[in-house]
Parts: sequence; structure tokens; C-alpha cells
Amino acid sequence: MPTRSLTCGLVVANLGPSFVDATWYGAAVFSPPTLVRLGLAWTPLRTRRLRLTLAPEVSKLLDDPYTNGDGGFGEGLRTTWKAFGVELTVFDKVSIRAGYFEDAAWDRGGLIYEKKGYSRRRVTLWEALTVKNLGRLDKVGFCWGLGIGDGRMFRLDLASDAAVYDFETCNWKLSLTVTDPAALLRIPGSLRASSF
Repeated sequence: MPTRSLTCGLVVANLGPSFVDATWYGAAVFSPPTLVRLGLAWTPLRTRRLRLTLAPEVSKLLDDPYTNGDGGFGEGLRTTWKAFGVELTVFDKVSIRAGYFEDAAWDRGGLIYEKKGYSRRRVTLWEALTVKNLGRLDKVGFCWGLGIGDGRMFRLDLASDAAVYDFETCNWKLSLTVTDPAALLRIPGSLRASSF
């Protein structure tokens, strides 16, 4: 945690050995690609009523045959997964999140432009800012979330990233995070004192 308003995290996943999936027709060996993820969370606004957090994140599959070719640094940067999120929290109780995600290698998210109703092209945010005559913007790799609860004890979150995919999906995520289980289980003093 570099400062009170800026935190960062680094994850390296799938370092283990390959695993074997045994099925009725034989066995297959799977080697998940190693994933490196770097994320930041910057909170430029923090008052008693409002908190605003900006969260950029990049992820890279290191040994994925579909994303690592001879394209050099530029292609490696283009095929890096990129995400950016904004979260606004009110009274430390209700949070509203909006985010953007792009993965040019696996055709997820990003910006999809349409030309003359028949030509569709997925581009990265950088390409959208630097390339001319892309056409009409048709779709954005948008995701959103809503959280409610007491940040010191628990939080219930509902989120969707359905717009990231080209196929029809609901892709809802419902999660419950309990920060202080003991506080949730404590019986208030007035209930302890009363007899039933």
C-alpha cells in the first residue's frame, strides 16, 4: 500500500504443473497459461459522505499460443487485457460501479464499430483514439455493479459483464463478502437482556 489514497496489487496465477482430465474416452493433459495481473486503486475523493475510486488493471497471458506471436512489443501490448473501473460509494453503504474491458486477442469487450451496416470491426480504445474513419460506434465493452452493506462488516454485490461478450448472455454475478463475521453474529445488548 504505497499511500492512503493509492493501493496496488500484483497476481501471478497458474504457475503449477499441468493437470490431467480423465474422462470416459481417455485422458487429456491441460496446461493453463500463466497469467500476470497488475491492478491499481486510486481514491482521489474521500469524505464522510462520498468516496470515488478509479481502478485501472492490465492482465497478460504469458504462454498463450493465441496471443504470443512474432508481432513484437506492439502486438503484445495490443493483446494485453485492459480494464478500467470507476466506483462511487455513498455513506460507506451503497456503491455504484461502471467499467470498461477489452481483450483484442480473444474478441471480448473493446469497441465495435460498424460501417455501412455490414462491416463490423473490434478495436481497442487506443485504436479508437488514433485511427480515423472507423464508422459508427455500435457496442462498448461495458460492465457495471451495485453494492450495498456496511463496509466494516459485510457487503452484498450484484454485477454484470454481459456487454463484454458478442453472444447473448445474462452473466450475472452475486457475491456476499463478510469482513467481520463476529460482528454479524453478535446479539445486540437489548435482545440479550430481554427474556423470552
